[in-house]
Amino acid sequence: RTMLLIIAPEKPIDETEADSIYDFVTERGGKVIVAADDTNANRLANRFGVTYFDAPLLDENQYYVTEPNNDGMKEYSWSNVWSVGTFEEEAADAGNDGCSTFEISQYNDGCALPVLFRNPTGLKFEQTEMDRDDPEASLAPTRQWVGQGRSMQVDITLPQAAEGASLLLLDSDGKTLERIENVTSGQIELGERLPGIWSLDQAAWLQLVVDGQPMGSPLVVVPLLDRPTMRTVQERRPDGRSYTKIVGWGDRLYEGIQRESIQESDSWKPAHRVARSGLHVYPEMDVVMETSAGDIRLAMAPEHAPRTAWHFTKLVEEGFYDETIFHRVVHIDRSGHPFVIQGGDPTGRGDGGTGGTIPMEPSGLMHDFGVISMAREDDPDSAGTQYFICLSRMGTRRLDGQYCGFGWAIDGVEPILTIAESRISDPVAGRPAEPPVVRKASLVPAEPFKPGIPRIAARVRDPLLAPPRDPEQGRMPR
Repeated sequence: RTMLLIIAPEKPIDETEADSIYDFVTERGGKVIVAADDTNANRLANRFGVTYFDAPLLDENQYYVTEPNNDGMKEYSWSNVWSVGTFEEEAADAGNDGCSTFEISQYNDGCALPVLFRNPTGLKFEQTEMDRDDPEASLAPTRQWVGQGRSMQVDITLPQAAEGASLLLLDSDGKTLERIENVTSGQIELGERLPGIWSLDQAAWLQLVVDGQPMGSPLVVVPLLDRPTMRTVQERRPDGRSYTKIVGWGDRLYEGIQRESIQESDSWKPAHRVARSGLHVYPEMDVVMETSAGDIRLAMAPEHAPRTAWHFTKLVEEGFYDETIFHRVVHIDRSGHPFVIQGGDPTGRGDGGTGGTIPMEPSGLMHDFGVISMAREDDPDSAGTQYFICLSRMGTRRLDGQYCGFGWAIDGVEPILTIAESRISDPVAGRPAEPPVVRKASLVPAEPFKPGIPRIAARVRDPLLAPPRDPEQGRMPR
């Protein structure tokens, strides 16, 4: 967390950049080393409430000390020098007077020494122990992959002022499955204290509750389960083309499917036993897409599609989606309902990816406005990197069970709608004339999970709940 800045005179920093550097140091605990001219150095120094001296300073008058206060004691003036330090102690623990030549030669700890610089000056910003806030509540697994029944340890950090804390295991609806009371900072073994964690059938969340309030991002706990047998049949579209339709998983078929006709087909095979291998434990992260239309924040849904959600976040973490475009925008489908915006292809053509694919998962997430799902070809296991974001329930409900929804937007309605309104140059392919760009996609810590409130309650609402309408001129229904 160290940033090196070389600021040239011909390109001075502005107030916004100075604020960003200040936040990096004070909010995130970062360190910044700056090489700059006098003007830029002072602009940045002022943001930290100090003055930059561009020449050696003979501090005979103790500029870093103010007039005596009401108690007759001298106080530090942090705006007069970069910092005040001692040889081995914090400045606050040292005496209020400056160091004499003798005291400096004897390494006396009882005096305050101004820290100044000679030309050329390198200015270093960092938090001191006095400036650091009380540690925030947090959870961290000692390892992400845990074999079934093996040691599962988590590091807990609590604020110093915490009076009481508990650790809750929550399902996606916010229901408490198990809990540990009176937890303290340090390492805790969860396998024994939360025995139900080994029999989870879908993702759950570990959330710290400190003095009655959930604090810090939760940990996601995903059971490592084999995929059940996928059931498919071949059907025909209205235009006569055949396609693969998913009709169920394992021995469970979708509603309305005639079991007898499927089981009598040559493709029917007995469902295999689903093996349980252990747990995947990791801090919950949201995805922020910084697009040319504004930011879209997405929460992942590991309770519906854990492998797909993890796959997507790893691509985000590695920068795969940076500077990619929304290459397909289908504002209105054949029934007159908003459909999807699609991206994730590094070539921008609609046929690119990493060269690999991921298996289809039996996601039960309904395709509603703001839901993100994986695009694919006819083969259900052909998804790779391309995704689409749904524009309406009426337009995308036919995708339920056929495509793998793995998350939903929790912020960014306006950017989604703006992208959906892109002018189309190729109505057949849905190609925008000026494709919207994902300038950067990044991971950010998720908000605390509030017990009793379903996760999906944070999903954005459809602002376009309206009856079907005719497609606009120049747009091709899909």
